[in-house]
Amino acid sequence: MTRKHVKIEPARWYYHCDRLGLIVWQDMISGGKNVNILLNGIIPMFASQVRISDKNCQKVGRQAKSNRENFKKELKGMIDALYNFPCIGMWVPFNEGWGQ
Repeated sequence: MTRKHVKIEPARWYYHCDRLGLIVWQDMISGGKNVNILLNGIIPMFASQVRISDKNCQKVGRQAKSNRENFKKELKGMIDALYNFPCIGMWVPFNEGWGQ
C-alpha cells in the first residue's frame, strides 16, 4: 500500500499500480490556510469527542464560502478522474487537518 498526497499523479501511474496490485490511499490535495496544530492535530488525538462546528470555518482555513465550494468541486473532479482505477482503496478528503 502507498499513500498519495500533495498531488494527483497522471493516469499512467495509477495504471501501473493496478498492474502491480499496489493499493493506493489517495488524499485530496491540501488547501485552505495553515491550521492550528493544537486544535486540529493534538487535541483530537486525545479527546475524540472534540468537534468543530461548520460555523467555525475560519479555524480550519475555509472561512470563504467560495473556497469551500471550490474544495467540493475539486474533490468531485479528482474522484471523477480516478474512480475507474481499482488500485484506489481509500479516498481521504482531508490531509492531516488542512482545509477541513
